[in-house]
Amino acid sequence: MNKLDKAYKQLTTLSNTTEYHHYMHDKYFAYKQQLKTINNQLDKEMAHIQDNRTPEQHFMDICRGWLVEDVFAYLFSLPPYKDLTLTFDNHDQDRIIRVMRREITAAPDFKVTYKNITVKVEVQSLFADIPYFHIKEHKAKKLTNNNSYLIQFNIPHRHIVVFEPHQVALGTLKLIEDFSTDTIKKYGYRYDIDTLPADMKVYNFVDDLPKKIISLFS
Repeated sequence: MNKLDKAYKQLTTLSNTTEYHHYMHDKYFAYKQQLKTINNQLDKEMAHIQDNRTPEQHFMDICRGWLVEDVFAYLFSLPPYKDLTLTFDNHDQDRIIRVMRREITAAPDFKVTYKNITVKVEVQSLFADIPYFHIKEHKAKKLTNNNSYLIQFNIPHRHIVVFEPHQVALGTLKLIEDFSTDTIKKYGYRYDIDTLPADMKVYNFVDDLPKKIISLFS
């Protein structure tokens, strides 16, 4: 079982409804088929995302992120979200793995509209059961500069953390060892989960998250 398989299995536990399970299976199956086309020998084509991951590992992480974005998008079809409108706002909305893409735009994933006001939202995820997570330095700076909110799904602990734009880059800047090599260093802002303020966390995706999102507009 690879990381995408495990992510899918974890995400299916968030709801027992048949509709949700069919929706997630369709997304997962499509991404799994795409991953079969990835060549681990890619070199120049992958220069824009250099780190210690193979191309297959890199794109598997992209697909895991897509699955979490899909969960977020699915929520907006549910009654508690009826006053909110969600639209995709990034280059990955067609869900095509682009091996030849020369740059990472770091554009926010979504726009959320409430009462004719729209905010930008980035969705990220943590699948490992560890007490911290990182936000890559370049991503944090772009989100702050774009006045974008960040929603961090913590899958093992079944909660999310909602960052306002000014909070995204307030963590401790550290080397991200999982992505770094001897010659390529990746830095990010580290957040220790237990020390984050309680009012940033939401524990019920369906009932409480829309209330939290609506509060961002006030």
